[in-house]
Amino acid sequence: MSFEIRPNTLPSGLRCSLALPRFLFRRVKAAEDEMPDMKSQTTLFNESERTDYLVTLAHMVGADGEVTSEEIYALRKLSEELVLGPLNRGRVMAATTGTSDMSEVLARLSTTKLKYGLLLDLCLTGYWDGKLTDDEVQELHQLSEGLKVETAQVDAWATRSSKFS
Repeated sequence: MSFEIRPNTLPSGLRCSLALPRFLFRRVKAAEDEMPDMKSQTTLFNESERTDYLVTLAHMVGADGEVTSEEIYALRKLSEELVLGPLNRGRVMAATTGTSDMSEVLARLSTTKLKYGLLLDLCLTGYWDGKLTDDEVQELHQLSEGLKVETAQVDAWATRSSKFS
């Protein structure tokens, strides 16, 4: 696997060697603007729930068989924003390989208030690289099944998400 590092201009005009995907940058930026003390807001969900959330996103990132440097950067940034410890950050990065058994993670998340927001984020994550592949659609359906959400709902979100990516 090779990574391409290229300079990019973020929507705010900041320069960096790697850019967050547009939707993710907007989301992190909005959170910073609305909640300057972001770290105190992370206590709404415990670290285990936050980790499961990001592990599932990371799993989706790797669903197309290719993980870009921008996607890795975005996951690292989210891990920092959600105040994950080193072990849990490692779990998030390991999930990008697609070899993680997601059944326990999905079972835990299916009982939380996070599952609908997570599915919307999973749909948007599928579009990080500009396209939603058949493998990613199949992965979305499998993840939604584990979260106990109807496939038709996910298909509607996936179609709508393409407009926001």
